[in-house]
Amino acid sequence: AMAQGTSSAGERLSGGGKLVCEAYDAERHEATYEDLLGIQGQTGKSRAPSHKGTMLSVYVVVDEERAVVGTATLAIEPKFTHECQSVGHVLDVVVGDRERELEIVAALMAKITAHAKAEGCYKCLMDCRPEQVGLVKPLGFKPKEDQMAVDLTAHGKRKENEEKSHPKALAPRSRALEDGDYAKNFMGLLSQLTSCGTVTENDFHERWQLRQKNQGQVCIVVEDTKSKHIVATASLMAAHHHDAKGLVGHIEDVVVDSKARGQGLGRVIIGEILRVAKERGCCQCVLNCSEKNMPFYAKHGFRKAKVGMALYF
Repeated sequence: AMAQGTSSAGERLSGGGKLVCEAYDAERHEATYEDLLGIQGQTGKSRAPSHKGTMLSVYVVVDEERAVVGTATLAIEPKFTHECQSVGHVLDVVVGDRERELEIVAALMAKITAHAKAEGCYKCLMDCRPEQVGLVKPLGFKPKEDQMAVDLTAHGKRKENEEKSHPKALAPRSRALEDGDYAKNFMGLLSQLTSCGTVTENDFHERWQLRQKNQGQVCIVVEDTKSKHIVATASLMAAHHHDAKGLVGHIEDVVVDSKARGQGLGRVIIGEILRVAKERGCCQCVLNCSEKNMPFYAKHGFRKAKVGMALYF
């Protein structure tokens, strides 16, 4: 059953005793935190993700004996879209007490969503196995685009001719996003994907600087050196996952200019973002896409993995 009462965001009361959700602290939580992950068969990867150079916050739920019975991580991704708001990614949800699973997840989500709102997020995203959807639906999460995943440890090298082939009508150059790309129609390109609202050059500059400080994020663009316009882009957010063999790269905001489609730029930008992910130590990449786009990503080794869920504020 769900919690019988709520005393504050992240704190639940039930017949099984009080559950409190709080920020992870190594001195207070490490021993039982590692025990929890050992229960899940993840011994050896159990330390909390490092906060250095990233926008990660790890939360734990402790019971009346101060033992960790649940955990989840919030990763904040600063966006250029939606008037430079941010998106919260809910990662590594682990529950140790199955009898109180709903209570523990509710406590974690209360803290995480409150944190995400305070950081200016307009939504939170999380990916679930089909049997987990029922846990988060009552909390306001709704099914969105499904997750696809590719194993980079088994992902073969692209063929030499694929790496060097480029659209003949363009003179593309792949690189990281630069501060001056506002003048090269970067925001116009993103607006073909989703709503961007009004983003001034100063807004873009401030957001670009913030993303530069976050070592876990990178935005790759393809510039047509003839027109000096950005014609394709994709973003990568690398984050630690307990159930993976290393970092997992979350691919976001993939778009090719409508005037340049059909010339292989989609293959170019995906190939480049996967290359960058491997360079940064990612063992896997995931993305969410509509059913109509699944065949394209399947050509790059992606396979349907989980159900995408979203909570809009």
